[in-house]
Amino acid sequence: QRIGWEGLAIAAHSEAFRRILSLDQEVDSQLRREVLEALKANRNSLEFYGRVRNIDWRGLLLPYSNDSIRYMSPALKLVKKFWDRHPHELAIPPQGEDHVITPNYNNCRQVNITKNIWSPADWKHQVDPKPDINVTMRWAHVYDLGCCDFCESPHACRCQVQSMPGELMELVKTEDRGIGVRALWPFRKGDVLGEYVGRLIPDGSRPDQTYALSWEAPSDPRTQGKVSVDACYEGNWTRFVNHACENASTEYRCRTFGDHAAMTLEATRDIEVYEEITVDYGPSYWKKRLCRCGSPKC
Repeated sequence: QRIGWEGLAIAAHSEAFRRILSLDQEVDSQLRREVLEALKANRNSLEFYGRVRNIDWRGLLLPYSNDSIRYMSPALKLVKKFWDRHPHELAIPPQGEDHVITPNYNNCRQVNITKNIWSPADWKHQVDPKPDINVTMRWAHVYDLGCCDFCESPHACRCQVQSMPGELMELVKTEDRGIGVRALWPFRKGDVLGEYVGRLIPDGSRPDQTYALSWEAPSDPRTQGKVSVDACYEGNWTRFVNHACENASTEYRCRTFGDHAAMTLEATRDIEVYEEITVDYGPSYWKKRLCRCGSPKC
């Protein structure tokens, strides 16, 4: 009754969850209650996770379909799944609503991508940098992007930002701040959560800067004011992180790794499970906008 048969079948794919439900005396009963209560409070999140990731939860329940088990029939009904959509192209609706939300910008679906897009067409009117060179790549040698922040190699290497943290983030519809991001796993201070990706365009060239993040390499001041990562149409989950005037849980940093330099999102403090991820956008973002973060220092 706490999480429903569907939620139970989805959670049962986790070995840790199965151990918590076991009768082993080593499992603390208080911990078991706390886990079940947390799942009950976030039942929509649990069911959404299973559906967008194609977890075969109905397969676990079908053998019991003829056993007259209470509440089993509703759990076995066919439901809409989202196998053809990336989990970060959908958002969980507010409590009490059951329609999954598709984030959009100017009535266009916001598509998930895994790396930056660079097109000469976006730079055809630019002289510096030249339109035929992606200056964020280490092999371009236009700017000094420095050594790799992870292995200290002065050349292109195999280092990359891990995808696991992003796989444990979900999009949620907030009451008054649009789409937000919530953690499905506890993260620790210093964790690199993801790379802010989008279309690389001349800095300040788009009138609407809502999803634009300036790119720069600390090792070369010439990079300031040159490139912007615009995620209004193409991007990933990092573009939906909401602002907080106080106690933001993350910050943007420029990192050099692999074959390029990029903007990353990194934890500035410990982040709990089901906590909304936040970042400080900076004062310039709010010159013509109204902040709704709700902080006493807002």
